[in-house]
Amino acid sequence: MSSEREKPQKASRGASSTPEETSVSSSGSGYSSGNESYVETVATIHSGMGRLTEAVESLKEQSRNHDRKLDQIGIDVHEIGKDVHAWKLTIRVVFGLIVLLGGLIGWILDLYFKYGSPHSAK
Repeated sequence: MSSEREKPQKASRGASSTPEETSVSSSGSGYSSGNESYVETVATIHSGMGRLTEAVESLKEQSRNHDRKLDQIGIDVHEIGKDVHAWKLTIRVVFGLIVLLGGLIGWILDLYFKYGSPHSAK
């Protein structure tokens, strides 16, 4: 039943409209038009594959660029981490020096008030 439906479609594509002529043209000279269609299809597929290959290469290059950018961001973040650590260490040292200086001033003031000033003995 489906072959009967296909025959009118083939007939509408070719120059002849009778079933006998359709069967003769498909095995004879009509084969070249089918071959041309096949070549066109292969050319279209080949063209599409070329575009796909180009798109894949473009995506690979974009991926490489993103990897480079992410690596650079990682390096920058690592450098910032080092800078933050250096600042924290500097702040600790400065705070320690302030505490040490405050303790020294407190000790001097304690001695001053405990034994009095040298001018108060007069």
